[in-house]
Amino acid sequence: MANDTKFPLYSLQNVLIDSGNLVLGSFLGHGAHGAIYQATSLQKWQRSSFLVSPSAAASPVLAIRRLQKKRPPAPSITKIRYAVKAVFSSAGETEAHLHSRASGHRGILTLHRVIREGPFMYFVLDLCPSGDLFEAVSRRVYFQNVQAIKSIFLQLIDAVEHCHVLGIFHRDLRLENILLKNEVGEPPHIVLSDFGLATEEIWARDRTGSQMYMSPEHLGRYGPTIEDYDCAANDIWAMGVIFVILILGNCAPWAMASDACPVFHNYTHNTRDFFARRHGMTVETNALMTRIFELNPPRRISLTELRPTIHALNEFTDIAVQGEHDRAVLSNPPEDERHRFFQPGLGTGN
Repeated sequence: MANDTKFPLYSLQNVLIDSGNLVLGSFLGHGAHGAIYQATSLQKWQRSSFLVSPSAAASPVLAIRRLQKKRPPAPSITKIRYAVKAVFSSAGETEAHLHSRASGHRGILTLHRVIREGPFMYFVLDLCPSGDLFEAVSRRVYFQNVQAIKSIFLQLIDAVEHCHVLGIFHRDLRLENILLKNEVGEPPHIVLSDFGLATEEIWARDRTGSQMYMSPEHLGRYGPTIEDYDCAANDIWAMGVIFVILILGNCAPWAMASDACPVFHNYTHNTRDFFARRHGMTVETNALMTRIFELNPPRRISLTELRPTIHALNEFTDIAVQGEHDRAVLSNPPEDERHRFFQPGLGTGN
C-alpha cells in the first residue's frame, strides 16, 4: 500500500457496520480521501456468518487481525444495495456536510446517511453498477454519439449549477467522479460523486486536485502566480476538459494547463481556432471551447450561458477533418502530442 497510514481503509471487507445492519463487500475503488466498497443490508439471521463485529470495525487493528482468520462461507446474497465510502473521521466532516447538502438532486449521488464508528466515517451511497464515465469513455460507449454527449454534459451542468447555487464548489470534477445510474442500453443518467475536495469558499488557495482537469489559475503554473483562484470558474474549466474527452473519445486537450506542457503552450498562443485546427471541431464548437478555456477567469463562460450554447450544437466535429488528423497523428505522433491519447490515470491525482 503506497500510504501505510491509509492501510485500514483498504482492509474493511466483511466488516459489519451500523450495528450489524450492513456488511462491506468487494472493494470498488478510492476517492479523494477514502475507500469505497459494495455493501449489503443484512437480516439478523445472516449476521452470525460474519466474524467481524461492529466493535471490531471500531478498531482497525482488531478488524485486520480477525479478517486474517479463517471464516465460514458467507451466506448467499443476491442483491447489492449500497456503495459505502469509508474515510477517517478526521478527514470526512467537511465532505459529509457538503455532500449531505447537495444530495437529493437528480444529478448528485444520493447520500443516504453517514455512520460514525470508531476512527471511521461511512458514507452510505447509491450503488451505480454501470460504473463511471471514465470506464464508458475508455470503451468508447458514447463516442460520436452527439445526442448522448449533449445529454451527459447538460446533466453535468445541472448538477454543478445545483452545487454552485448552494455555495458548494466541487474542485475535483473528472470522469472518475461522474457515475452512471442507467443500465446498459438505456439513455445516460449521470450523477456527480466524491465531495472530498469540495469547498464553500468562493476563493481558494490550495492546489489539490487532478492536474489534467485543473485550470491554469488553480494549478498555478501558468503566467503570473495568483494566490486566490475563483472556485466556480475552476469548475467550469474542468467541465471543459471533460467535454473535450467526451467528444474526441481518445484524448484530453492537454496534459495540464501549464507553461511546461507544449500543447497548452500552443493553445495560449492560438486560442482563436486551436480546437478547429488541431481536432477538426466545428466553428460553433471551437468558439464554445475558446469561451470555456478563457485564460482570464472573470471572462470565462458561465453555466447560465453554457446550457443554451450546448443545446444549440448539432455537431461537434467535422468528421472528415478529424479523421484525417487522427490518422496522421496515430501513424507518427509529434513530440508535443505523444501524451495526448487518453490513458487510465493520465493527470489524475496530485
